[in-house]
Amino acid sequence: MDHDPFVRRLLGKEEFEYLWQKFTPEQLENALEADIDFASQLVEIWRKKGKLKIDNPQMISGVFRAIFFLFLHEQDIGAEVFPEVVDLLLDSAIEKIIKE
Repeated sequence: MDHDPFVRRLLGKEEFEYLWQKFTPEQLENALEADIDFASQLVEIWRKKGKLKIDNPQMISGVFRAIFFLFLHEQDIGAEVFPEVVDLLLDSAIEKIIKE
């Protein structure tokens, strides 16, 4: 994903902030609700499979958003360590959310 020039540009902090400002508060609220709805569906699937440690769609949605926002701060985190930081945070999140 991060090797595609279009995606790299889209994930750039300035471009994202520019696009973010184009949304109305209602559109942002709808997007947040859609995130939570999606996470709720995942929670239900994982719950039925007995794979869930955290049974909170808002929490899981927040984790997804936090991971997305990492990519807007690659330079702030440090490009040389960024892939390892992402791997560590993903592994940690998965370990806390999903049962083996």
